[in-house]
Amino acid sequence: MSAQNLEGTINEITILRKLDHPNIIKLYRVYENDSQVSLVLDYLEGGDLFSRIMEKSKLNESSVAKLTQNLLNTLEYLNTYNIAHRDIKLENIMMVSKNDDSNFKLVDFGLAHEVNESMTQRCGSPGYVAPEILRGFKYGAKVDTFSVGCVVYILLSGKMPFFGRDTKEVVRKNREGIICFRDRVWEHVSAEAINFIVKLMEPKPEERVDVHSALLHPWFRYQLRRNSNEDYMDWDEDFDISTSRGSSLK
Repeated sequence: MSAQNLEGTINEITILRKLDHPNIIKLYRVYENDSQVSLVLDYLEGGDLFSRIMEKSKLNESSVAKLTQNLLNTLEYLNTYNIAHRDIKLENIMMVSKNDDSNFKLVDFGLAHEVNESMTQRCGSPGYVAPEILRGFKYGAKVDTFSVGCVVYILLSGKMPFFGRDTKEVVRKNREGIICFRDRVWEHVSAEAINFIVKLMEPKPEERVDVHSALLHPWFRYQLRRNSNEDYMDWDEDFDISTSRGSSLK
């Protein structure tokens, strides 16, 4: 195990030992020898959210709202421990089972960190990273809020908010933080959902909503009253989130 991987594993162990939440991966035991460290974690057979939506190729808005609300509640719990995850993305949201209504667990706390005034480390995954991280500015827990906005954008459109021919172009667009809703698929998404995404993905952190404010958004009140079996949205023929599976920033 490399020194960098070992550091991330130790960090993950330290943080997971503090946490106990139904939507966070649970650490049961740690085994260590001279060459490796092994963690005993929850068994999650449903795969990650990236794989789930690649298989489904369609979602409905009320289901996305329910998942998003649970994800924000999870981040609000992390806030009580003053912890930022710093790598929220589809691949780090694991489904407990293969059922359509499966619950999820947030995983991979290797980059998680106690929030402090001097956080400037460049980390996360291109396409999901808050612009202030890419600009080298000091940042706080709102970086996770931005990443949740990226997740919601993808779930409702089947597209990456910052698409590029290569990682360099993705990072450049991600740094600028400019998003658009011109694709036809957005014609079938509610105005409340689009407003919600805009507030979460505000490039300026001082103007971006925090987790608590995001949970009060009217999108939830409207969508969670609806039947989750209705109004499925078919993503168009240009459906492509393949660039989501990219390498993390170093």
